[in-house]
Amino acid sequence: MSATDQIGRTLSFILKVAAARQDATPDQLHQLQTRLVPRLREFQATGDTSLCEAMLRDIMGAHWQPSGQFALGPGAALGHFTDEMRARGHDPNTILGPPR
Repeated sequence: MSATDQIGRTLSFILKVAAARQDATPDQLHQLQTRLVPRLREFQATGDTSLCEAMLRDIMGAHWQPSGQFALGPGAALGHFTDEMRARGHDPNTILGPPR
């Protein structure tokens, strides 16, 4: 997986966590704080979202999906991110490297 693909996956995961935070019941919010937040350190160290994503599904329910502004897959999340960089006067290719 290229670095650009990894950035897209990471951004998509971050948006899922934000969506879960927004949609969570009080019990789910407590579980996010006590179960998921400590696991985020592993994600930081490895860059692998799979364990955290599985835990997020367990907490939020198998059928829960992000909605609205948070419902972005890796490609869309990366596209939104690069659009925002351009809007702020930055060249995404300078920051992320050329598309692969």
